[in-house]
Amino acid sequence: MHLDSATIDGVIAVSMAFMAIALLLFVSALMGVLYKGRDTLGAIERLADTLQQEVGPTAVQLRDVMDGINQLKGVTTQRITAVTHKVETAADSVSAAVDTTKKHSSVWSAGLLAGFRSYLYGNKEHTAADKQITMDKGERP
Repeated sequence: MHLDSATIDGVIAVSMAFMAIALLLFVSALMGVLYKGRDTLGAIERLADTLQQEVGPTAVQLRDVMDGINQLKGVTTQRITAVTHKVETAADSVSAAVDTTKKHSSVWSAGLLAGFRSYLYGNKEHTAADKQITMDKGERP
């Protein structure tokens, strides 16, 4: 199979046409990618500008908020400390009142018990021996 030069020239021409069409399609796809890249870079630049404009004031506002939070924390700590001291003082006062009440109630109960015994046993006459027994640790003969 021997090809003549006209056939070879035709095959080369058709191949070159396909290659030109493929190159045209490749270049058009590449141009679309380049346009999208340019749009993306423009959006990134606008985002960087926006961030640069907004970060400064936002940082100042954030600093102000953090200062306010720190002041609140300090005031809250002081108030909690003051309330704790007042609660401790009140607890001490209540404890003292309870102790005093216990002492008074034991005195009252001893007095009432003595009065009740005197009422029940008051009609009996005590002898000197009974008085002696009560003084000697409560031993009875």
